[in-house]
Amino acid sequence: MGDIVQKYGIYIATEHLNKAESNIINTFEENVKFAKDVNHDSIKCLIDYYHFSVGNESLNSIKTGVGYIKHAHFASTLERRIAIYESGSEYGKFFNNLSLCGFPDRISIEAYSNDIKSDAEKGYNFLNRLLSAYDKS
Repeated sequence: MGDIVQKYGIYIATEHLNKAESNIINTFEENVKFAKDVNHDSIKCLIDYYHFSVGNESLNSIKTGVGYIKHAHFASTLERRIAIYESGSEYGKFFNNLSLCGFPDRISIEAYSNDIKSDAEKGYNFLNRLLSAYDKS
């Protein structure tokens, strides 16, 4: 598949899912190992804060993804909602470690909401504040 997508200048970013949702590629480290084993320029990784956090993964494992992280998903661990503020979470530490690897090309909010208009704006602003606080470029 890597050869096919490479012809079009795109990539495949595999995603790790927590053990309650999948029985393969359950950690970010497994995701990176898979991409490295495939060894193709068009096969990269997606890091998902929700799955990362639910899986109680080590923040140090993010560093294994240097050069492989192309996309990120972001949602609060609490009910997988749009994150709109810091509340005893590891957001800052997560984004700091992610910034040390070089932020991915894209970060998207993948979360639930009961008020998408309000939450989307607040979530976007919160995400931008996190990115600004930890941007090392």
